[in-house]
Amino acid sequence: MAKLTAKYIEALSRRVAKGETVKEWHPDGDGLYLRVRPSGHMSFEVRKRPFKPLPLGSAVIGLPKARELAREALVEQARGVDPAVRRRQEKADRTVAAAAEANTFSKIVGHFIADHAKPNLRTWREVKRALDMDVLSVLGNLPIADVDTTHLRDLLREKKKSAPRQAGALYAYLSKFFKWARGNGYVTRNPVEGLPKPSQQKSRERVLTDEELALVWNASMRLDWPFAPIVQLLALTGQRKMEIAGGEWSEIDLNAKAWRLPGTRTKNKLPHEFPLSEAALGIIKQLPRMESPAKRGQAFEPSDLVFTTTGNTVVSGFSRAKRNIDEAIAELNGGLAIPHWTFHDLRRTAATGMKAIGIATDVIEATLNHVSGERRGVAGIYNRHSYSSEKRQALDAWSRRLEEIVTGKVPGNVVDLAQARAADGR
Repeated sequence: MAKLTAKYIEALSRRVAKGETVKEWHPDGDGLYLRVRPSGHMSFEVRKRPFKPLPLGSAVIGLPKARELAREALVEQARGVDPAVRRRQEKADRTVAAAAEANTFSKIVGHFIADHAKPNLRTWREVKRALDMDVLSVLGNLPIADVDTTHLRDLLREKKKSAPRQAGALYAYLSKFFKWARGNGYVTRNPVEGLPKPSQQKSRERVLTDEELALVWNASMRLDWPFAPIVQLLALTGQRKMEIAGGEWSEIDLNAKAWRLPGTRTKNKLPHEFPLSEAALGIIKQLPRMESPAKRGQAFEPSDLVFTTTGNTVVSGFSRAKRNIDEAIAELNGGLAIPHWTFHDLRRTAATGMKAIGIATDVIEATLNHVSGERRGVAGIYNRHSYSSEKRQALDAWSRRLEEIVTGKVPGNVVDLAQARAADGR
């Protein structure tokens, strides 16, 4: 039987290119064949009974390489191994391994962050950081289908020991992730279901992240009167909740751009004046002036209360307002709530934000009417400096920073948060 040659294969290739009909099988010996399909495609193949046919590749690999591969196949066959069966098994194993790797907890979380969290959640960075640090470091290599309630229960239990408040946030992130994973066919059930939510412990150190602060501001625009401007003024000024909510028009000097609290309305019983940034001033100027109920025989007259629904009593209902703003936050954040927070956290967040942009601690304390450090004790007795200009610079700078956080834009010299609020129609 004549063996194949490179010259013969070249001539055969030319004939095929011209459209000539040639026979399908061209032997080289020892079971090696050149195969020409009706389409004209040429390839090498080992065919030797009782073993299954073994494709070696396209004719472009060349006759020497085909003979080398054929010899290796013959050696395996002499040992009783069918190389075609072995190759199919290896391919199947690689497919299974690739599928397993593609469906690890880590891989699916990556899809969740890229496809859902990043486009829909303002807090996606916190979600990613929590899942990366607290979950993937422990369960990342497990197939997503193997992660069960027991895994998550143990993980949340450990997190609650080290960081109780963060355990609640992690529970929410996991619940959101598995709800998405189930909806996309990665799992058949949500292993978070049935797990008790870690109890939220009150924290006196809660500081909102930039993403959370932006969510609170934007969600506040959906609140009914008078809570939207109250929340926004709390964020802008850093003052205590009832110092703003219980405000009186007689305390506000629009010309001087200042709010003067008497000692009867401050926690430390000391009079306190804080400047109003352009953003805060813009909000106040847009507020309606309510009327006090008319007494018998008298006409209605403007109420001195800034935030009131009756004209003679300070606004109430903060618990309901908090529930409403949390619902709005979840709607804006792709259905995901942020970790437990309170209105007082806006004060701590403002203080932390001012410190982050370089405001001195004593100026921050003066701005917030917080007596400690240099302003406490003997030093405070002799330090009667009012910090008027420093407080104005601090709140103006914080207002600019808050605008950047809320809008995502670097602000100019004049903050336009109030204008943005007005343009929103609320």
